[in-house]
Amino acid sequence: MADAPAASAVAQRRDVWLLRHCESEFNSGKDKLGHDVPLTERGFAQAALIEGVFDVVALSPLRRAQQTLYSSKIKAHQIIVLPELREIKKDPCDYLLDEVDPHVDESEESVARRVQAVLTWAHSQTAPRVLLVGHADFFFALTRAKGPDGDDYGRWLENGECISVVL
Repeated sequence: MADAPAASAVAQRRDVWLLRHCESEFNSGKDKLGHDVPLTERGFAQAALIEGVFDVVALSPLRRAQQTLYSSKIKAHQIIVLPELREIKKDPCDYLLDEVDPHVDESEESVARRVQAVLTWAHSQTAPRVLLVGHADFFFALTRAKGPDGDDYGRWLENGECISVVL
């Protein structure tokens, strides 16, 4: 019989909701070169169907995540922009309008630091219902684990998909 997890390991687990932004101009193929691209008309329509009530919502500084939240029916007691929730920098759309795209993908070390910062932030929250609004690649990194075959496994979210996870 396996031993029960240590109390400290259990205390470090946290239920949160993840919401990937709705369809953007990058996702639709309309704009593959623009920085901080907006939602498409379809993306705004997707967002209008999303609802929920949360104590705290943390969102990416990128426009498509913010447009998703503010075009939805989500209610929140507190909303904060958490810069670490931004998408992994690898495409032009992953850069804010005032940032320069160095045409170099963000390093694994940088992504790992941001994942740890988001985990630390999430675990520091005392409110029961926490929502993170962000991006597919970053959420994959946030939920990533090594499988028995050595491959990385994480949760890939579709545009506008919202799921509950334990971090």
